[in-house]
This record gives sequence, structure tokens and C-alpha cells, in this order.
Amino acid sequence: MNYSVIFSIAFVITLISSCHKKAIVLHHNHCLYEQTAPPKNIPGYEGYNPTGEPCIAQTIVNFLSEYSYSRPTFNPNNKNEIIYLEIKERTQHKDRSNTLWKYNFCTHEKTVVAKDIIPGCIDWGAQNWIAFTGIDFQIYKVKPSGDSLTRIVGGLLESWNTEGTEILYTNSAGIFIANENGLVVDTLLDVSKPRPSYLNGYKIFCWAGDSLFVNKRDSIIIYDFKSKKTVDKILKPYISYSFNHSTAFQMLPMLKSGKLLCYAENTVVEFDLKTHDASLVFDYLGDDEKGQIIDQMDISSDEKHLVFSKVNIRKYSETNVEVEFFIHLLDTDWKNDRRVLITK
Repeated sequence: MNYSVIFSIAFVITLISSCHKKAIVLHHNHCLYEQTAPPKNIPGYEGYNPTGEPCIAQTIVNFLSEYSYSRPTFNPNNKNEIIYLEIKERTQHKDRSNTLWKYNFCTHEKTVVAKDIIPGCIDWGAQNWIAFTGIDFQIYKVKPSGDSLTRIVGGLLESWNTEGTEILYTNSAGIFIANENGLVVDTLLDVSKPRPSYLNGYKIFCWAGDSLFVNKRDSIIIYDFKSKKTVDKILKPYISYSFNHSTAFQMLPMLKSGKLLCYAENTVVEFDLKTHDASLVFDYLGDDEKGQIIDQMDISSDEKHLVFSKVNIRKYSETNVEVEFFIHLLDTDWKNDRRVLITK
């Protein structure tokens, strides 16, 4: 059983589904949609008590997929490649081993990169090093081929910087920046108290350019590395209870267009970084769309595509729930929701 999935379910008020087949828009500069299919249509999930929270604690979860997928991430230099964590599910808590894979959309080749990783603490840097936190709570870097595994430092990885030369990480002592060899080059004392960012694979911090975006309960703080000061604060408007109070809150900066995508509980809100205006651009929630959860998004370096994990859920009796896992692609104009058919 995947704890992150169950934790997410507990915070969802209405489960969701995307069941409408859409025509594929052909692109000539990538292979992303060559090995894809429409979203999988499933019956609605009806396992809710009167308070609106799922009765998942009283059910038996049956996994239709042998594996779940966590933290799909684009190659920053080639959007035809992603990495993703594959977690064995059918063992029902026994030996829930995981493997980090690289997948190429053009060749359909899979390559083992590493194993035994904390979900969420994964990032692919611009210098072609993949960094991750192992189950020993040490941060490592490794080449996409799986070669040259090297320990960097102890702690929980947040991300590489834009250039792929430094990492942001946390531990019980604070928030730090280290170079690729583990030498601490900066300590961020006034940004935020460290919390376990690996919980459910969600990020508290997001590093983009010279800015660090920090997720707070009611706002997003923007910290500038050059001045070492908080330079801006974006207040979160009320979107929904789940969006404004969820611990599953993620940030995806789109610096080329001056925007910040914020995602929580299947809802994507776009903030203008200059005006702070917010608009709801994508929402899976709806009365006619039940049975699916979208989760853990990443954005391509050209800011045109999203990759994310998706969970299908169907309650077929009072005590049994079926769960199935997928990786999906979506354009940032919110078209072409496609299920990736990863070669086994």
C-alpha cells in the first residue's frame, strides 16, 4: 500500500476523473506523445462518509498495478526524457522496494538510475547529474546512466539551482546550500524553519533563478539570494478548502512568462509574479468527474509541458477499493491530457 496515496486521499473532498478523449496535437520538436493513450475511463468512486472524507481506513486496498509512480521529472536539457520513481505495491507493506528509472520518449528505452530512494527528494540538474536522498538520509548524485554514484552530504534534498551547480537541502539544523561536492556555501537562517519536505513527496521550497519560493499557510514568500532578503510576498486568495489548507501544495515557476503555477489537491492556480493576480487555470474537480487523483507535477524547461502521476480509484464493494497508477502528460495550455505507455 502506498502511504502517500492514502494520505492524499484523506485530504481530498471530491475524487476526480478525466474521461474525455481529446485529439492529439502533433508537435515536431519532441516525441512526447508517440507512446501515449487517452486517460483511462473508470467508474466513479463513492466511498465517502457524510463529512465528505473518504472511508478509506475501513477498506481493503487492491492494487491493479504492480507499481505506483512518484516524482516524474523532466530532463532539463532534453524534454524527451524523464526520470520517475517506481514503487512496488503488491507486497502490501512487505519489501516496498523502489527503483529510479530514466525513460526516453523517442527510443522507449528504460534505464535503472538508482534504488532505495525517499520519494520526493529527487531532482535532475542542468549539469546532467541526478540528485536524490537515499533511505539512509544521505544525498547522492548519479549520472542518468546509473554510473558515478557519489555521496554529496547528509540531509533531505530540495532541488538543484538553475545552473545545476548547487543544491538546496534541509536537515535538523536548518536550510543550506552546498556545491556539488557537498561544501556548504550558504545557510538560510531567516527563510523558514525546516520541516520534513519528503512527507508525501511535496516540496516546501522551490528554487528558480535567483529566487527561492517558500510555501506558507496563507502566502508564498519570495527570497532573493543576491540581497539575502525576502523581497516579495504573494497572498493566497481563497480557492477552495483543499487548495488553501492542503499540505500537498506544490509550486512550479514559469519565469519566462513571469508566472507561478501553484498546485494542490488537483487544482492549478496561476499567479502573475508582478501583479500577484491569481486565476484558476485547471481543475479536475467536478460533479461529473470522479475517481482519479493527479499528483506531483513537473514542468519542462521550455514551460510547454507538464508531467505528473495519476491515481485511479474505484470502490466496488463496502470493504474493497481498487487502485491503479499511471504517469500522464499535459500541455501547459491545458490540452492533450495523455497517459504514458511506459515499456515494461
